[in-house]
Amino acid sequence: MRGYSYQILRSIETWLDLRDGEMLVLEGAEDLDRIGQDGVVVEQVKDIAGSGNVTLRSQSVLEAIGNFWEHLQRNPGTSLCFRFLTTANVGQERGRPFNVDDPGIELWRCVQSAPDSPASGHAAAAIQAFLRAQDMLPIGLRSWLESTSPADFVDRIVLRMEWITGTPDWSSL
Repeated sequence: MRGYSYQILRSIETWLDLRDGEMLVLEGAEDLDRIGQDGVVVEQVKDIAGSGNVTLRSQSVLEAIGNFWEHLQRNPGTSLCFRFLTTANVGQERGRPFNVDDPGIELWRCVQSAPDSPASGHAAAAIQAFLRAQDMLPIGLRSWLESTSPADFVDRIVLRMEWITGTPDWSSL
């Protein structure tokens, strides 16, 4: 029930924050869909801090990436962004899969903050290679990751997925 309570309270919070002309859809594409003139933000809400930290290897994170890919495929031409909001904190992937000490989600955020920097290009390529090897992701996404450039990966996926971690639990909402 904790997860449902959290999602309901997050829905109310989003509803109260709507701007003129925006619409909130519950359980549409994702838990919350905020539709406005500038596009659509789909949001997945997870109260999972009790289950540990999240990484780019976490099932819920990989499902979110896969879901976003499917939304993009079903809605070509729509300005679509994905928000993953969770009470869990960011964890470190085992085995240094990105050849740096930073967690994958933090590396993703670094790419978002300076997408055109050379360091971001290397980080994006490392994330892209990591995701290609994740069997849990849809085969279409993995094929696309195999053939696309890191710059296209950044434009189409990285800049349009937001990781909001360490949010207060339902009792704080």
